[in-house]
Amino acid sequence: MKTKGVIISLTVGLGLTLALLWALAVEPVPLANADATSGTRIQLPALDTDTEGGWETRIQVQNVGDEGTWAVVIYWGAYWGLCPPDDPGPLTTWDKQWLPLNGVWTVTPTDTARSAIVLSFAAEPTAQPDETTLPTGEPLAVTVKRTGPGDADPDASVTSAYNGLSEDMEGAGPPYKYFAPHIMYGHNGLTSTITIQNSGDQCTPVWIYYKEEGNCELQVAQHIEDLAPGEAVRVGPGGDIPFPGTLPPEWQLGSAYISALVPLGIIVDQVGNDMLMTHAGVPYEDASSLVNYAPLIFREYNGWETNITVQNLTTESVCAEVKVDFLDNSGNIINTVVDWVCWTGSKTFTLPVVDDLTGTTWGRRGWSRRITMTTALMLARKIFSLW
Repeated sequence: MKTKGVIISLTVGLGLTLALLWALAVEPVPLANADATSGTRIQLPALDTDTEGGWETRIQVQNVGDEGTWAVVIYWGAYWGLCPPDDPGPLTTWDKQWLPLNGVWTVTPTDTARSAIVLSFAAEPTAQPDETTLPTGEPLAVTVKRTGPGDADPDASVTSAYNGLSEDMEGAGPPYKYFAPHIMYGHNGLTSTITIQNSGDQCTPVWIYYKEEGNCELQVAQHIEDLAPGEAVRVGPGGDIPFPGTLPPEWQLGSAYISALVPLGIIVDQVGNDMLMTHAGVPYEDASSLVNYAPLIFREYNGWETNITVQNLTTESVCAEVKVDFLDNSGNIINTVVDWVCWTGSKTFTLPVVDDLTGTTWGRRGWSRRITMTTALMLARKIFSLW
């Protein structure tokens, strides 16, 4: 029997909850791998270095191995849409630093950098590496923090951070498949930008398939013809490539399924209302674990609320039935919601509109939730974003 996978995305909006995510299946199911934030080759798909526009990016690198290592950052500039040998390749500016055990290095990227790859080496490199250079050093953990002006109030400042994407987040292929469960286009004042970086050593076309939440019939495809190794392209309003014009005017909330011939690194930004929120795209991988936990959910807590978005990882025409059990602090079921999720599509469960969850039964903090797939099996990974 063939089984299907699902991504769980928690969108925390302005209450505290522990969520238990589980499912039942006849066989092990395809799941998205948990976040793997350390490695010897780390992708950084999105850098914002336009200082004249008020943007600032800081890269922080830590040695999490067993001995000292050399860390190297190589950069790529703007998206060109060309393949080698016609593409410009990495910038000639690069940075390196010796890191002792547990050592930390903070890097300010060059002002023309739009993406980067961080490599670890046992010996000091004397020449600039590129995307084909194999790392030989200790594992690194990398974070990127971006700060810039708000979109509504020019005096406001927005900040967001994401973990660098290690080799474990590349998935398996070809074809390599990735999922973004929460794509917005003017939804509640927020719009998404999808940043896609080529982490392979060959040029590749990229396909993006958009599906509106709750609409199983309509899927809109977008083709990016060429993405060079190391280079990143931003898709969405104000990006290198806009969302496809074939999206219907009423399309505001949905999901994306992304496919390529080489590994990718994907970052999704939610922008609007003087906010910037970031999470990583999820690779499609086989796994055997059927249980996952979401330790922080808000409902009516200091003005915060929570949405839970479930994406079906099936690329075939098979829907998945989702059952959400709302649990109290003792693990007792308070309420159950059942709905269907389209193939490659998503479904958002919004706590404020779910009945019978008010009052002291929930206590508004320490709640939990159990999500069960019945026709397909589930489970995947949590993606957190705040709005």
